[in-house]
Amino acid sequence: MPKGPGAKSELHRAFSLLLFNSKNELLLQQRAKKKITFPGRWTNTCCSHNAHIETELEEEPHYIGMRRAAIRRTQFELGITDLQVEDLRVVSRILYYAESCDRFAEHELDYILFAKKDIDLDFAANPDEIDAV
Repeated sequence: MPKGPGAKSELHRAFSLLLFNSKNELLLQQRAKKKITFPGRWTNTCCSHNAHIETELEEEPHYIGMRRAAIRRTQFELGITDLQVEDLRVVSRILYYAESCDRFAEHELDYILFAKKDIDLDFAANPDEIDAV
């Protein structure tokens, strides 16, 4: 499956969070240019991986572990503390493969999460993760 010389990734679980406000505006982020994978690219509100700990591997009810992972990473990347587990809905899962460069690729079972909530926009994005929102 990898096309670039050396690009490789084992199939693993991940999530993609799409956070909308009450006006149906979507919060997007631009990945930091110093990131190893997909530097400088505009993407969803937050995407990452669940930690290999019991509370983020738990499936029931309704993929609660993946929702907890999304909250943790949204706090770390964006500094957003307004989200709660019950705000997030897993709406789908997709198999995803994308090459970032000739060395790195993503091969994921990606849980697609939606949230609709007006959040405090006075958050401080982590500059190691995000260049712009």
